[in-house]
Amino acid sequence: GRRIVFTKDELRVLKECNNESFYYRCLPLGVLFIGTTQLLTNRGILKPNKKFGALFKNMAAGLAAFLLGKLTYQGTCREKIMQLQDSPMADALRKGKWGTEVVQDMLVSSVVSMYVIKYM
Repeated sequence: GRRIVFTKDELRVLKECNNESFYYRCLPLGVLFIGTTQLLTNRGILKPNKKFGALFKNMAAGLAAFLLGKLTYQGTCREKIMQLQDSPMADALRKGKWGTEVVQDMLVSSVVSMYVIKYM
C-alpha cells in the first residue's frame, strides 16, 4: 500500500475527533450502558455470573458504548475534516472518493495515527 502522510491540520483534527468522540459520546454512553446493565443485574432482570457477577455483561456494555460512540461521531469528524484547506483527506471527502484505495489507506493510517498521538 501507499504511505499516507497527514498534514499538521489533519493530525490536529484527527486528534480532536478522537478525544471529542470519547468524551462526548463514548463516555456518556458507557456510563448509561454500564449503569443500566448493573441496575438490571442488581434487580435480577439479568442473571449474574456465579463467579464474576455482572463483570462480563458490563464489559460488553462498555464495548458497545465505545463502538457506538465512535460510530455516531463519524459524521461530525467528517465535517471537521472537510472544513480544512489544503488537505488531501478533505479533498478526497469532497470528491466523494470514500471507497477508493487512497481514502481507505487514509482511514487505516488515521486509526494508527490516533494511537500514536495518544501515546506520544
